[in-house]
Amino acid sequence: MIKLIAGEKGSGKTKKMIDMANEMVENTLGNVVFIDVNNKNMYNLKHHIRFVNIKEYDINDIKNLVSFISGIMCRDHDIDSIFIDGLLKIKSIEMDNILDNMDNIKSLSEKFKTNFVLSLSCNENDLPESLKELGI
Repeated sequence: MIKLIAGEKGSGKTKKMIDMANEMVENTLGNVVFIDVNNKNMYNLKHHIRFVNIKEYDINDIKNLVSFISGIMCRDHDIDSIFIDGLLKIKSIEMDNILDNMDNIKSLSEKFKTNFVLSLSCNENDLPESLKELGI
């Protein structure tokens, strides 16, 4: 399953994701990973959630990100959910790149039975149709 949270800056996307991750970690036997572009929200997550500051790694495009996620999943086969906050804030990732690689993320999700929740800072009306169907 892939879910997408889109909205303008300040619309509460991150808060919603943190709440979802904190609830998820209480209700699953698997592990939860939260990927963000800084450490600002690290202490708002329950300590059982694996927090990753993506800026600490050399991730500069969506293909590197998908490879990075694959590595995380390879290391831990018990991941139930991966949250990625601020996808468009990661260096060189743009909407077209996301569209071109959504099949790779869907494939990972289906193959390993892992939920993905992604946030995008953009107006929901500006989303391509293929992404609107993933919206929460």
